[in-house]
Amino acid sequence: MENKVKLDFTVPKQVTVKYNGAEIKITPFLTTAQQIFLINKYVEEYFEKKTSGFIENSEYEYLNAEYTLVNYIFQLVTNIDTETLDNDFYSDAVFIASITSSITNYFDFRNKLNFIINEIKQQNALKSSVGNVLEGLVEKAYKIMDKISDISPEEIEKAKESGLELLKNLENSSVIKNIK
Repeated sequence: MENKVKLDFTVPKQVTVKYNGAEIKITPFLTTAQQIFLINKYVEEYFEKKTSGFIENSEYEYLNAEYTLVNYIFQLVTNIDTETLDNDFYSDAVFIASITSSITNYFDFRNKLNFIINEIKQQNALKSSVGNVLEGLVEKAYKIMDKISDISPEEIEKAKESGLELLKNLENSSVIKNIK
């Protein structure tokens, strides 16, 4: 096409939302740089190796990642003083929705974030899949076989005798007798 048009990007004008009498000013758009920053922070929190977490039996730090994400959004696109914000605001879905619903590309951003989280989970699952585990075991078996080939016949005989003695002791143990 011959007639190219030059576009200039402008951030949408600030929106004001009232919440409990306070006027919250919101820049209703997440820039590409902000989205990348937020996704990286979320991933970092979500997959963080636990020292202590909100939910003990969960492999992932979902709640920590969500609260951190909301905090960063407040810092990036609002005039909210997050230093003095009570922690219960991070659990107030109405409050959070009043802000995120004003961000025109928030839904698109969440889709990207969810896609990346699922992609990383799939990559991690593949890394620990049966094929990879078996490959690792085969490599270890080859290393052991290489070491065994260096053992003298006398050492093999000693190992055999030790093994037979351990089996005899095991057969005579109360654990095996109780199973029979």
